[in-house]
Amino acid sequence: MGAIFSRPSQWIVLEDDCYDVGHTWSASCTYSSLELFTIVFLQAAKIYLPLYIFGDIVRRKSLKFFLTRTIWYVLRSSIFLGINGGGFVTFICLLRKLFGRFYFLSAGYLPGLCSSLCAILTERKSRRGNLSTYVATIALETLYRLMKHRGYVQPLPYGEVMLFCFGSAVLFHSYKSKAAASSLTDFLIGILFKPKIPHKFRKALPGRPGIVHDVLMFIANTTLVSLWSFGLGYAMQTVLNALQLGMRIIKNPAARIKQVLTKPYNRHFSSFVASFAASFKIINALLRLLSVPRDVRLYLSGFFAGLSMLFIRSNAMSLYVFVKALEILYFRGVRAGWLWSHYYGDVVIYSISTAMLFHSALFEAHNLRLSYWRFIDRVTGQRLRDLNYDIIDEYQTDSSQLLHIIEAQEQQERRQQMQRENRTRGGERTTS
Repeated sequence: MGAIFSRPSQWIVLEDDCYDVGHTWSASCTYSSLELFTIVFLQAAKIYLPLYIFGDIVRRKSLKFFLTRTIWYVLRSSIFLGINGGGFVTFICLLRKLFGRFYFLSAGYLPGLCSSLCAILTERKSRRGNLSTYVATIALETLYRLMKHRGYVQPLPYGEVMLFCFGSAVLFHSYKSKAAASSLTDFLIGILFKPKIPHKFRKALPGRPGIVHDVLMFIANTTLVSLWSFGLGYAMQTVLNALQLGMRIIKNPAARIKQVLTKPYNRHFSSFVASFAASFKIINALLRLLSVPRDVRLYLSGFFAGLSMLFIRSNAMSLYVFVKALEILYFRGVRAGWLWSHYYGDVVIYSISTAMLFHSALFEAHNLRLSYWRFIDRVTGQRLRDLNYDIIDEYQTDSSQLLHIIEAQEQQERRQQMQRENRTRGGERTTS
């Protein structure tokens, strides 16, 4: 667990009160917990509402479904996240009163474990699997950063590409075998290959039906899939860019919309999605011509399609696909009788992983993915910064200095963002 057992000095105990260390903004334990719950609940509602609405639109749900189901789902998910945040403070206070002092684990990991356990049990069972996969991905990345920071491991060149290749091989084989671990896998892969040339187009081709017609149809279908995937990737990334800007897009809509549409990463991501879908179709067709066995063909096609990750080199996406592939293989092992399964396995994975992220955010924030730190900072109303890091530094983890590193990174990114916006405004004035 990285920071948890790294140095003997971390077995030091603190006699300070929970007010002095944790909820420094209020002397009341109850008020602090309820206040943080409310802050996180409201922030979560702002996040979940557009996501659920977007999902309803994609799945073409009715207005009745939105009024009877979606609103309740948003409230339940917001309560789940609120308990995760407010419960962290609650269990810091409870464990301090129970033990009579602060121990290293009771200051961060155990409160995170208890609050995460209570929170995930309030969420729908259908969402627990995806949530546990998501936080397990971030926890694995954080654990890798912790180990790299201590010199235990060395970076592997193109390691994220290899992870993605392995994951995409399993995902494609699972999808084509109709054995996906979740409907999410079916949806994400299936939507890439949704467009198809109508069969009547084949009849319109000149000459007799034969291999030439088959080749032309394959080229047409592959081209259509490539264009569709490119446009889909561009649209997805544009929507994500707009969501990141939030209400700021209203202040200067023309410049903001241009910024959203012209980000270089849009093209990189679109190229990745297009090449990912097209390369699978092409390699799969070539291997079919060579009479390669079906299972081997699907694994190889998925693996080499994964090389499209070279366009974006995303650690987060590679790890997520890798963890999803492990999940699929695990359930295959369960169905085959090789592995055992537990009804609350996703609860355990979520609780352990989230507790590690809470602990890292408290003691080694610089090893967290910056985007995830921002997420925690945003949903908690920056209350994490109000913790008394001067006292926490007695554990000799340099928590206050590490927090300053995170803040410096944020300031640098803000300066770079302002410079990009100034260049955009300068270009508009020159054009006018």
